[in-house]
Amino acid sequence: IDLLKFSNEVEEICDQAAKEDKMETSLKQIDNRWSSIDLTMTPYHKKDGDLEEDVPLLGIDEEDFESLENDQLIIQGMMASRYLAQFEQEVNAWQKSLFNVNEVFL
Repeated sequence: IDLLKFSNEVEEICDQAAKEDKMETSLKQIDNRWSSIDLTMTPYHKKDGDLEEDVPLLGIDEEDFESLENDQLIIQGMMASRYLAQFEQEVNAWQKSLFNVNEVFL
């Protein structure tokens, strides 16, 4: 095999494989992180005139909120990648999910 004739193609294939592996690893890390995050519910006593009620407030730890922001940046970077095609459906799902979590806690 005369691989030197195809060095550019081999280099491109190796580069693509490395980038796709990095994306796959990042997606697994995001999935693992978010499957282990526990949301908190804090009771809040609301009094409005004669009306009193206890309302549970949904919360997230500061560290988890920082992870949310970081993971959103990672997903945005993936969306701009030319190697997105292999993971497009999963990346789109994470983008939507993280956006929704962000909207709840902002």
